[in-house]
Amino acid sequence: WKILDIKYSNKALNAVLKEVARNPGLGTADFELTMTLSPEAPPGRIREIVTIVTDDASSPNVPLMVEGIVKSDITLANNSVGVGALKPGDVKTVQVVVQGTKPFVVEDVDCPKMQDCFKVELDSEEKKLQIVRIQFTAPDSPGKFAEEMIVKIKGRQDTYRFTVSGEIR
Repeated sequence: WKILDIKYSNKALNAVLKEVARNPGLGTADFELTMTLSPEAPPGRIREIVTIVTDDASSPNVPLMVEGIVKSDITLANNSVGVGALKPGDVKTVQVVVQGTKPFVVEDVDCPKMQDCFKVELDSEEKKLQIVRIQFTAPDSPGKFAEEMIVKIKGRQDTYRFTVSGEIR
């Protein structure tokens, strides 16, 4: 028997099947399936059924499950940062840790809705670990808040996001 095709739908995957041994007396064959991931694969979980199509009438389709987690080469250690309860005018400094597999520079951290409340201290030196210090000055608008912060990495279009939350009393 022979393998006719390999079917899968995830465009971020590539499959290569190689015959490594065949035993005609037993009617068996051994294959090595190598799945590679595109460098453009987005971060997140991959769960894909790869179907090996054969000319064997008793097993024309052999499904295989391929699973994995694609991790970004840059990650935020904090998905959310709390500043606690503050009075208008109070200042609180928090840190956000940004990690990379290669050295990088954090170009900007922005909060579109509360721009005047945040001052960001950035390091212009390329490093695998960047600690971004964010100084928050509580505005004169009482209540709870949760604002999205956008992290921009030098030389990239992708952005990374985290939330700053707290309460102004």
